[in-house]
Amino acid sequence: MEVLRAEKLQLGEETLSGHKLVQAVTTLSDLPPEWAHQEIRRILEHSEHCGQISDELTLDQLRAAMVSYLESLQSSLQFEEND
Repeated sequence: MEVLRAEKLQLGEETLSGHKLVQAVTTLSDLPPEWAHQEIRRILEHSEHCGQISDELTLDQLRAAMVSYLESLQSSLQFEEND
């Protein structure tokens, strides 16, 4: 039985990328799977780092897209607080 290891996003000896990476993140998020997958896809589509889910998507690209997303959320919240 293979175990999904969140710390390295590996399944057995395989380092995850692409669709398998997105599926692992979706599963590990413990959010409703369909919603989480759609949200990740939306974040990637709006990211300058990768643009879409592809087989070449790396963990570093996903991290960069998520950081950009969180920074934009933070900016939006700070703007709302100043109004």
